[in-house]
Amino acid sequence: MTENKLTQCLCSAVNSVLIAPSHVAGSCCFAGRLNVCKRQLLPQDVTTRQSAILSTSSMEAANVSHEQLLAALRCNFNHEKFRNHQLEAIQATLSGKDSLLILSTGGGKSMTFQLPALAKGNCFTVIVGPLIALARDQVDACLDLGIDARVWNSDTSEDVRKQILSELVSDEPELRLLYTTPEALRNPSLRGYLKEAYEAGTLLSFAIDEAHCVSEWGHDFRPAYLELSTLKTDFPKTPIAALTASCTSTVEASIVRQLSMQEPLLIKGGFNRPNIQYQVEFKELLGGGSEDEVVEHLVQFIQARQGQCGIIYARLRATCDWLCSALSASDIDVGVYHAGKDGQKRRQVQRDWCEGGLEIVVATIAFGMGIDRADVRWVVHWDVPTSLEGFYQESGRAGRDGLPSESIMYVSADDLDTITRLEKANRAGAAAEVTSFACQPGCRRKKILNYFGQKRGPCAVGDGEQQCDYCRDSRAASRLQLQWEEQVQRKSVQLALKQQRQQMAAAAAGEEDSSLQQQGQDGSQTSVGAAGPAEQGSSRQRRPRIGQWGSAKAFTEPAAAYPTA
Repeated sequence: MTENKLTQCLCSAVNSVLIAPSHVAGSCCFAGRLNVCKRQLLPQDVTTRQSAILSTSSMEAANVSHEQLLAALRCNFNHEKFRNHQLEAIQATLSGKDSLLILSTGGGKSMTFQLPALAKGNCFTVIVGPLIALARDQVDACLDLGIDARVWNSDTSEDVRKQILSELVSDEPELRLLYTTPEALRNPSLRGYLKEAYEAGTLLSFAIDEAHCVSEWGHDFRPAYLELSTLKTDFPKTPIAALTASCTSTVEASIVRQLSMQEPLLIKGGFNRPNIQYQVEFKELLGGGSEDEVVEHLVQFIQARQGQCGIIYARLRATCDWLCSALSASDIDVGVYHAGKDGQKRRQVQRDWCEGGLEIVVATIAFGMGIDRADVRWVVHWDVPTSLEGFYQESGRAGRDGLPSESIMYVSADDLDTITRLEKANRAGAAAEVTSFACQPGCRRKKILNYFGQKRGPCAVGDGEQQCDYCRDSRAASRLQLQWEEQVQRKSVQLALKQQRQQMAAAAAGEEDSSLQQQGQDGSQTSVGAAGPAEQGSSRQRRPRIGQWGSAKAFTEPAAAYPTA
């Protein structure tokens, strides 16, 4: 925001002039929202642990008054007041203090790193995130609001890079927000120009979005994030704001350590999403448990919610494509989004979904990060998530408007065995936590909140909190779980007997072939189809192994690690 625009905003605030419903030439007031999609307030729980709010005097020392912050909020984003914890985080940045902000999905984290540079003027913030596509979308959203934002990544042209570098070292930069990735920050030119801006005092702060990616204990660890530890070495006086929607106390400590943060202000909101109803569906109990029957169950679920917006998450790109085709065959309008699709097609699907032209998307977990559509009514996990943190973030993309919403997790014995094997590439214990959530008795909401260190009882009754399937009818939920375990055991025994018969038949055939081979050596017969040692060994390697969930024992075949995007 230029100084003239800021002055106009202040005058508007002082004179209590109403914000114009649409963009007015010569004014800094905008009708657009912060992100591409609609935003509405989301009720937040009481903070579980946080430091004291910074004093007004410390903010005044940064030459930004409370009135200026409110004016910038109104004029740039058309909001009349701050949401829970936003002001604390903004004050920390303006006072030069590091901060770790943990707010649930849809809690308004982006505002906390976008507003400081807009309110102060003559400076900019560097935002580091994991995805190129996400950075591009956020920049487009800012530009729609008239905010000078740019993106620097591997796709940025040389001409645009030169423009950005020129802005970084300008005495009065118009640039306010520079979005980039950890990999792009390796660029020597960018790093050098940022150092010049640091020395000139125009580099206001670094914002590390999806900060859990820096922790090896996090559910989405990215090795490139570890390189961000050098920021404090190169820019020691520049505050770092680390942001995430979900992390445990172990991950909190890891983030602070890896980023070399100096006594950061911890701002932590509640994790409860009272408007979301959690439910588990066991695939083996849906008809005969075949893929077609599970798809039919999903089709009926969607058809019963005509016109509602939803997201279906699957682990594999191939599964996304297959599900999209299966749902389309049932006359359900659905798009597909994953890293295997052309970039232009992905952007078109995302744009159509955000603008309401498309209501349902089947996607890998890359979809939804940073997207703010308020009216998502349901989120379905076709495959069991690999961690509770990931499940919490993904299911939390439903119901940002505070209205009742649903989270459905489909569970099968094969899925549970898969995430147990994938655990070797993820955090130890993650599979057991997801398994406990899905397959053990007890309130599902309570399990999530207890996992994040927020102690509480089962779903409340009578105060607007949606009840999970277990709290709605614990007897029915327990009965379904027992039926599922019995079904899995029955199929396991059947599979074991079938494989045993196959192995016995193979062994018998091997003995017969050996006899024939011997006859051939005697000159009476030629050897045909003998099972060699390698093949016999292979047969033994295919012997199923056991995975145990509760009292259920399932025999499953080994599976390779799967890509997630």
